[in-house]
Amino acid sequence: MKKHLIAAAVAAAVGAPAMAQNVSIDGYFEANYGSIERKAASTTKTTSLNGGSDVFGGSEINLRGSEDLGGGLKVGFRLTKEFNESTGAQVSNGGEWTNALISISGSFGEITAGRFISGARDLGGIYRFNGDFGRVNSFVNTAGNRPANQVQYTSPSVQGLSLVVGSAKGEAEGTASATEQRLVALRYTQGNLRAMVSSAKISGSSDGTTTTSAFSGNQKETAIGASYNFGFARVGVAFFKDDIEGANGSTAAKADGKATNLSVEVPLSGGLTLMGSYNKYSSDAASADGTGTAMGVKYALSKRTNLFAVYNRDSNEANANWNFRGYGGTALSFGEDMTRLVVGLNHSF
Repeated sequence: MKKHLIAAAVAAAVGAPAMAQNVSIDGYFEANYGSIERKAASTTKTTSLNGGSDVFGGSEINLRGSEDLGGGLKVGFRLTKEFNESTGAQVSNGGEWTNALISISGSFGEITAGRFISGARDLGGIYRFNGDFGRVNSFVNTAGNRPANQVQYTSPSVQGLSLVVGSAKGEAEGTASATEQRLVALRYTQGNLRAMVSSAKISGSSDGTTTTSAFSGNQKETAIGASYNFGFARVGVAFFKDDIEGANGSTAAKADGKATNLSVEVPLSGGLTLMGSYNKYSSDAASADGTGTAMGVKYALSKRTNLFAVYNRDSNEANANWNFRGYGGTALSFGEDMTRLVVGLNHSF
């Protein structure tokens, strides 16, 4: 009897690692000091800690966990809190938790459910080498930005190709809403080349590119992009196109938007890296085009810590208010230009 008990205990001990649960905490901090000049009918200049929000990304803390279920299956979760490091205030981004998801993965791929950034937002980040630096503005780039009630499937990679399919319904218990996002994307990764094409349909959307009041309608977003690492430099290009329709299919308030991005990153000796990005925005609304230019340098103190300096300039026509993606201050007025110089420190853990 004792031998059987000992054998059972040994078997349980050997099998334990296959069923082990791992929980970890990671995050990102960024502090910066910047000067901002806004020029429209009059010119205003400000200087502040946190220089108009983040440059490379918002400060956050992640709680992650995973469990090996055996047989190649794994379950995982993620909870994210974003915050303003200058004040300690929570940054909700539309919810108590910025990300709140659970997933199951195996040889079939991965299924994820909850509230989270879709795998195709910003074309999976293929043109973004440094977080939010030079990122296409969310007036055009809207699909997959943490919709609630989302379910997403990501296929295994076959010859460098993988598929992402997702759906999110804007509904609550006892009620129904027309708001819905459906997204499909194809990603290719092979050696130094990365590319993605995506298509999203958003119903019950508000039009961010129009100068008229917001409306409930339909929006279709198509995006394509690629990046290549040449060794001496990484270069990325991306194109976004939004087709907007008003409620019930009306095009009376239509203001389709387009954005083109060119990004480059050049590593130098001694831990220095040069960065550059150019965004061109256009809209079907009259006199609503704009441009954004960003230049920067970062110095790696370690693999996780960087000093940086960034300059960006945004120029707008009379009916446009495009701005640098990392700028989190008061929205620009139509026709207002902005320049920003920021120095700072970031750290990942």
